[in-house]
Amino acid sequence: LAAFVICAAGLMINDFFDFETDLKKGKKKYSSITKENKQQLLWFSLVLFVIGIFLSWLINESAFKIAGGISILLFLYSAVLHEHKYFGNMVVALGTALPLVFGASVFGNFEVVFWLAGSAFFANWAREIVKDSEDIEADRGHKKTLPMILHLSAVDRIVGLLVAIAIVLSYVPIGLAIFGNSYFLVLITIANVVFIKAFLEFRNFKTSQSQRTFKWAMLMALIGFLLGIL
Repeated sequence: LAAFVICAAGLMINDFFDFETDLKKGKKKYSSITKENKQQLLWFSLVLFVIGIFLSWLINESAFKIAGGISILLFLYSAVLHEHKYFGNMVVALGTALPLVFGASVFGNFEVVFWLAGSAFFANWAREIVKDSEDIEADRGHKKTLPMILHLSAVDRIVGLLVAIAIVLSYVPIGLAIFGNSYFLVLITIANVVFIKAFLEFRNFKTSQSQRTFKWAMLMALIGFLLGIL
């Protein structure tokens, strides 16, 4: 519940600072909110941050520190770093990986989660860059992204490298015999094939399709993580 509330707060604070940009992109996420009363998003997000951090405090000190740290990062990303999305990409990716570490804080055993969270971090980082390539025209004049400041070939290599690291890390737990079973191995392998497919779509300039394929791959990987405990 703490992770859910904090992630919701992070999305909402991002919508607050990106309100005008989203309107430019044709997005109207909150039909009842206008430029004049968008402060509702800010206050509601702050309330959710406080609730999430309080809930984590009820768990233990490690959970409280992790929740507080990611809350600060999510706020700073939206308030300060949103114009420099090449930094923000990493914060968003960290927000995807940290819930796994957050869960492990309950027992204080991070050995397995370190590798799974690392794989999730690099995979989501790659997807964030692909998403920036899709939004390059809408972001122009508002934000700076890797596709804006680097040549396409360099962006291709970065996305490919991040995907490769994510794939390698996903096999480490089973390679070290510290986690996993046949379900985990099969689903992770399928997910990794889909990750490769997403990267190839990106290289062929199918950015919208690529970032959707990344999502499917991440879903399959998550299911593999869950079934790995059986």
